[in-house]
Amino acid sequence: MKIKEEKAVTNNNYYHLKNYTESLRLYNNALEKLNAMPDNFLKGLVLNGIAQNYIAKGDFKLAKKHIDQALKIAEESKYLSLKKEIYITLEDYYTGTKDVEKIENSKVKKDSISKILDDKSAKFVSSSFTDLTRSNDLILKEKKNNDVIIAIVTLILIATLVFFVIYRKRQKKNIENIKRVVEEFKLSSQNVAREQPITITNVVEKEKIIIHQLSQSSATPMMTTETEQKILQSLEKFEQSRLFLKNSVSLPFLASYCHTNTKYLSHIVNSYKGKDFTNYINELRVKYIIQKLNTEPQYSKYKISALAEETGFSSQSKFSAAFRKVTSVTPSEFLQQYKKDK
Repeated sequence: MKIKEEKAVTNNNYYHLKNYTESLRLYNNALEKLNAMPDNFLKGLVLNGIAQNYIAKGDFKLAKKHIDQALKIAEESKYLSLKKEIYITLEDYYTGTKDVEKIENSKVKKDSISKILDDKSAKFVSSSFTDLTRSNDLILKEKKNNDVIIAIVTLILIATLVFFVIYRKRQKKNIENIKRVVEEFKLSSQNVAREQPITITNVVEKEKIIIHQLSQSSATPMMTTETEQKILQSLEKFEQSRLFLKNSVSLPFLASYCHTNTKYLSHIVNSYKGKDFTNYINELRVKYIIQKLNTEPQYSKYKISALAEETGFSSQSKFSAAFRKVTSVTPSEFLQQYKKDK
């Protein structure tokens, strides 16, 4: 069947214009072609259309014949819309034949099918709306998840940037500290080359001695100036002897070495060295190993644990803590920068 002819059958304007002859011609042409096929929805519609034309012409016998054929196809098919159209035609047929009882029967069947179709339509709309709502919910959820992911990634990037900036500043400060310490001990090495004795008592410490002596002049001294000087001279000798590298060095040991008691020695170390006994010994050890690194490059190849043992520390962690306290950087950071500068 040509598309033009099929459209003319399904939307038969000739029927509505009451040109039943032309309308029947189109329907019969269509039926002739459809008879070569198995019964189907379109054939049922064509038979129903022919019946409508015969009802309009008052030929109820031929009308009933085509209605019955159409109804048979409708009953054997699942097309409820076809049944509804046929029951409408049946209602017109029984109206024309004035069969009141069957008019009502046809109307009940038509209304029943209409309700089923309306329910299906409502269910389809409801299902479509539910699917649409679910789809929208999924889209919103996905968007929300994407927003959360973007926010987390943004925070990570910001945190990374902040960490990088802080790290760079800290690294720059560490490098400056390392260069300062290395430079100080290069000067110490030059003093060694000139055979000048290396002492821990520098200009600042000498100034502290003078200030301390002046302050003691107005108060009752703990010991005589002569005793103080003897202890200071013994400390100078101790610093040059490298006895501070012994793991067993202690306050009583050093007091015995300086021919004094622990009370006097603690007072002198606190007053003139500006620190307690432990930090005093640790600083001597750290400065010793930095001097070794500066004058004997093979020390830079040693492991940190070996450097800790060399300087008399009982553990690597204690050595690292003392090193950081004196230089503001860790031994590994110091060695890394030291090797770069070399």
